[in-house]
Amino acid sequence: MIDSAKSVRSSRAGTLGSSQTERKPSMEQIIATLTRIDLHCHSSASNKPVNRAVGMLTNMPESYSPPEKVYDQAIARGMDLVTITDHDTIAGVMTLKDRG
Repeated sequence: MIDSAKSVRSSRAGTLGSSQTERKPSMEQIIATLTRIDLHCHSSASNKPVNRAVGMLTNMPESYSPPEKVYDQAIARGMDLVTITDHDTIAGVMTLKDRG
């Protein structure tokens, strides 16, 4: 998709004429300015299933990963901001508050 956007921009640039010196930012430049956010992550603090029926069958929590690991993995994947949305508790995120 980016390649086709480049070709469209190139063809438009050829029709603009030499009088216009301002160039539109490239798709890569636009993407580089965006903030990447993960707004819904669970940690091991979500220690109960969200769905009672599923919980009765599996007794599995939403996540087995500690909050530190959830946060570090999101940052490693390129997120700028991370929201940990554990069920009925802020215990997981409180372990991260001193990290800054």
